[in-house]
Amino acid sequence: EVEACIRPERIVLHAQPVERGNVLQAVVSGVIYFGDHLRLRCTIEGQPEATVKLPLGGHETAARGDSVLLYAAEEHLRVYL
Repeated sequence: EVEACIRPERIVLHAQPVERGNVLQAVVSGVIYFGDHLRLRCTIEGQPEATVKLPLGGHETAARGDSVLLYAAEEHLRVYL
């Protein structure tokens, strides 16, 4: 078993299916407005809650209760044994 970590601003949110690896299904459990961006709290089954930094004015948006896909590019992951 390993643990992988990623910065909230490096996670890409998708509302529709994407064909690439490192995609996790999540549900938005909360949205916090930070002025220039939103912080999404996302629940991933069997995992700790994930935080996603979502710039305002971007293409994707989400509301509490939405089902979303979270993409983490390999080059941004930090893996710990």
